[in-house]
Amino acid sequence: MPPRSAFASTSDDRERDETVSVGYNHRSDTPESQRQERLRYVKHIEREAKLTGKRVLVVEDEAFLALEIGIMLRESGMTPIGPIARNAEALRMIEDMPIDCALLDVNLHGESTESIAAALVSRAIPFAFVTGYGRDNIPERFHDAPLITKPFAGQKLIATVLKL
Repeated sequence: MPPRSAFASTSDDRERDETVSVGYNHRSDTPESQRQERLRYVKHIEREAKLTGKRVLVVEDEAFLALEIGIMLRESGMTPIGPIARNAEALRMIEDMPIDCALLDVNLHGESTESIAAALVSRAIPFAFVTGYGRDNIPERFHDAPLITKPFAGQKLIATVLKL
């Protein structure tokens, strides 16, 4: 083996140096980046805590979409109630079930869901409209309610429920 000099490096030295640097994230070792990482983790935990067990009434008459919404809610740790596809049934659920928030289609089988929205407001249950229509088809007194426009990404749905 050739002698090492303080100023020259051999191929063995280069391999060892490369091995040492692999996996070493310079940014993650700074106090600021570690703080940012901890903040992201805390926000993730807070988000999970806000969603876990949240009871969400799903009022939707499109069966496939209603099932998809239920899956998204369950996967996020929430408890979907429904899906409900009739106004009268939704009104009964609002009266009889503990509900934390609701996702409400603008109409069910061509019938307006305005009475359901009014019942939710009267019980101080937050809700969002989930519809293929724009805000123009939402009754004026509910124009401030959050709107999720179909088609939508699951992240948008979950982010909206998180705010309710």
